[in-house]
Amino acid sequence: MATDQADTIGVGQGGNVRRLPPRPDRPTSTTPREEPNGGRGDQGDQPPPTTDRRPFVTVDLVELATAGVPAPELLCHGLLYRGALHSLAGPPDAGKSTLLYLWLAELLAAGHPVALIDEESGREATVEKFLALGIDPARLARLAYIEFPARQWDQADRAGLWELLGRVRPVLVGYDSAAALLATAGKDEDRATDTTPFYKLLLEASRTFNAASVILDHLPKGDRGGNGSSGGNGRYARGSGAKLATVDVAFMVDPITPFSRHQSGLLKLTVAKDRRGYLHRNHEIRVDVEDGTIALTFTQLDDASGAAQRGLGPTAGKVLEALKAAPAPLTNRQIGDWFAERHPPASSATPSPRPSKPWPKTAWSTRPPPAPGASSTGRPSPPNQPLNRRCSQTPWSAGKRPVQATCRKSCLAVVKERAGQPTCRRCRPL
Repeated sequence: MATDQADTIGVGQGGNVRRLPPRPDRPTSTTPREEPNGGRGDQGDQPPPTTDRRPFVTVDLVELATAGVPAPELLCHGLLYRGALHSLAGPPDAGKSTLLYLWLAELLAAGHPVALIDEESGREATVEKFLALGIDPARLARLAYIEFPARQWDQADRAGLWELLGRVRPVLVGYDSAAALLATAGKDEDRATDTTPFYKLLLEASRTFNAASVILDHLPKGDRGGNGSSGGNGRYARGSGAKLATVDVAFMVDPITPFSRHQSGLLKLTVAKDRRGYLHRNHEIRVDVEDGTIALTFTQLDDASGAAQRGLGPTAGKVLEALKAAPAPLTNRQIGDWFAERHPPASSATPSPRPSKPWPKTAWSTRPPPAPGASSTGRPSPPNQPLNRRCSQTPWSAGKRPVQATCRKSCLAVVKERAGQPTCRRCRPL
């Protein structure tokens, strides 16, 4: 009995270690090198027989490389890839939804079906934006609009999305927005384990149905612009960095001049990521607002991207563009004329004049102004002397009254001539 137990545990009498007899199903070996897998027991190259195998399917690239890769199909001003996932991020009121609705309206006007999954705006705001962009209401019949879906984005929702896209066959699918869609599903946009499966699902849908997908996103707190000029990182939307890693194209929109229903504006659109490299990196978008309608004009800024790489701002980049295009050196006035011709202001309306500051209500304002040539006490003042003891600046010299002077003794205000008399804005009429 003791011998059988020793053969089982490999320990003999007296505590000496004994070699166990070899197993019949394994070859005999004396060194770990000769054993399978370096002598690590049953952990061989083959998995256990009870484990299900998931084979890796290889793809032969010879045929595709021989025939050549076709160029991608670009949509909407050459900014969207068909069959790709795009991210459009920017600060609040930067025009993200306006750009998405413009692209949807352009495809609807061309007779293409589109889809919009809206978790933020609602039907009233959606119709208002489409009408402001000048779309015919009858064209909205080709829009598959889903209002506040509140989905979990599990296998059942994946099957529902596949059914929708297979039935509509949209050219463009819009998602508004990433934060709302993830929040309603109970997912945290700061965690890659939550954002990656969701973005992978949208990417798979784009590839399967050959549709361009655009998902709206926001910037982190304190990041007001997408070009890095406002203290932001310039490439990342809010939340996990897995968003940027998953999407094919990442847009950043920055409002240079914000726009509203009654005011035109200017936007800057930057391509922060382009997986295939066919897109222009920098665009300038003029937003013209007139009588409640919105018109957007796109301009490519190729040289501005090179200027950004040199550490120059947008204005310095345009100046560099003007100097490069000129055959001879330019003066400041010629550069200004070039700016006015190439980059007209977004709004032609003249700005309203700045309202003047009200005069302070003091005890001096209730007293009548002194007569010309008299001081505050009513006595005549000799030439080249201050009219007020509170003002050390002489209002006139050699019999000539200046247009303005400075009250330096007490209030440092500007002494101007009002109604033919020198007047200090803060003290009192001199």
